[in-house]
This record gives sequence, C-alpha cells and structure tokens, in this order.
Amino acid sequence: MLTDKKNNHYIAMVVYSHYSRDARVRRYAEALANLNFSVDIICLNENYLPLNSHIRLIKYPLERLRSSAYWWYIFEYLAFFSFCLIVLSYLSLKNKYQLIHIHNMPDFLVFSTLLARFFGAKIISISMIPCPNYSSPNFVFPKTSLWSNCLNILNIYHSNMPIFY
Repeated sequence: MLTDKKNNHYIAMVVYSHYSRDARVRRYAEALANLNFSVDIICLNENYLPLNSHIRLIKYPLERLRSSAYWWYIFEYLAFFSFCLIVLSYLSLKNKYQLIHIHNMPDFLVFSTLLARFFGAKIISISMIPCPNYSSPNFVFPKTSLWSNCLNILNIYHSNMPIFY
C-alpha cells in the first residue's frame, strides 16, 4: 500500500467473479493503481496476485459451485453478501474509501456498503445484465410468479435509477 499518508486515496471494488478473468475490472483497477490509488478488490478466490502493489485482492474463501437449484444461487449470493458486508464494514473503519464500485449482480450487494456510505464513500453500482434475462436461462418460472414479478421490479428499478448512490 501507499506509505505517504497525505496522498492516500482508497477505492474498493466488489465483483462476484475471479479478478484475473474479468478484464473490465482488472483494467479499471490497474488504471486507478497507476494514478496512485490504493484499490481493494473483493472477489472470488483464485491463485493469482496482481503485479501492481497498489492493488490488494480480498478473496472470498468459498468456492463457487454451479447448480440448477435456485435455492443454491440464493445461498451463494447471501453468503457472498455477508462476506462483503463484514469486510467492507471493517475496512471502511480502517481506510476512508472515497469510492466503492459494485461491478455486477446481485443488485443487493450495494447494501454491503452501508457503513462506508455512512462515512462518506460514493457508491457506483453497474448491472450489465437485465435481471429477468439473467435468471431465465437458468430457471423456468411462470410469468405471474412472485419470483418473476420481483425480477421485473428490479429491472424497472435499474432502468430508472442513477448508478451513483
């Protein structure tokens, strides 16, 4: 990390993916690190270390398992959310983040930034995939089901919501 306390600028990123396999996140983090920002990235566990010393990977300790059961997706997302909430809460007390960027679904990951937001961090959330389209290849729900209605509401929310919080 940076040693000059006067010039420390901290940014956190949350991505439910492997850092080395997500070029968008990796290039974004490297560009910020080259501008002397300290970048903490919460991501899935992998055997990879970034070359830039300003980038720190905080690896989610559980393996992501692919399953056709919707309850397993819910469990994985809730477990990752809990991990992000705990880590970001602790780190926001230690580092004063100027910005936290949530890179992907699930949408409720923005709530893992509550404490950091309270301390003044700006939050960016970008959903690259519309919610109903995200789940439809994996699960089949009747169009009038509660789950389908919730996904449609989230899609409307994203289409009308600014990405800065």
